[in-house]
Amino acid sequence: MLSPEQRLLAEEISYIPISSQEEADQQIEVPVTYDPSAVPRATQKANDVYKDDNGILRLYWVPMGGNYPEAEKQALTGWYEVPTYGEAEEWLFDNADCVTPNGDAIEPDHPDSWFSLLALI
Repeated sequence: MLSPEQRLLAEEISYIPISSQEEADQQIEVPVTYDPSAVPRATQKANDVYKDDNGILRLYWVPMGGNYPEAEKQALTGWYEVPTYGEAEEWLFDNADCVTPNGDAIEPDHPDSWFSLLALI
């Protein structure tokens, strides 16, 4: 939830803040692009999204920004839970950083930021 100062900023940019904890806890809605149960099974690719058996959206991340050594890039490649609307709002208003799927703080327009991966920027 936004502070009074953040609410004023939101008003200035015509942003409608999240109004409830329930809304904040919802995952950002992104289209499902991968079906792990399909036969024959397709190979996942960068930014594929699937919904797991618990209804959680997951994105296949392949680090692209050049800020990881090759061995670390390979270790980080995999499925990550799509963030919630509340997390995205926090990144937007609390500081100038966003995060990568593994939680590293980076610029919002970096190719590995959640904002870029989910085409929010």
